[in-house]
Amino acid sequence: MLKGSSKFAIIVRGMAGHSKWQNIRHIKAAKDGEKARIATKVTTRIRSAIKVGGNSDPKYNSLLARAVTVAKQNDVPNTTIQAAIKQAAASAENSTEQTYEIKGPGGTFFVIRALTDKLTLTKNNIQSAIKKGGSTRNCQTCF
Repeated sequence: MLKGSSKFAIIVRGMAGHSKWQNIRHIKAAKDGEKARIATKVTTRIRSAIKVGGNSDPKYNSLLARAVTVAKQNDVPNTTIQAAIKQAAASAENSTEQTYEIKGPGGTFFVIRALTDKLTLTKNNIQSAIKKGGSTRNCQTCF
């Protein structure tokens, strides 16, 4: 979660092999995983802000300015923020918008609009989410 909504979880392990380093390693792995998850969420937010706002300068793109502010509040390194901005600006030309109509569980219908530069990956992720949600339909026919 982003800072403010939850704290880092510190996992206290028992005598994991009676080695102090092993105990530190488990705690560090949990903290590093949480930091990486936050950085990924913020990077995704920055990329979508550039795609929607159309500009890679925070002065002219309020969505990007807000995303950068959230990133700094969550202690994301400036190099990570700048790399995300640079990468999103480069891939903005390659992005396409796709609309998927899916029949889900219980006869429900979903219309999903996705802005992506990797069509196959996006399609597979949507299919996976629908299957995990309990759809008994074959999603191959829905696309």
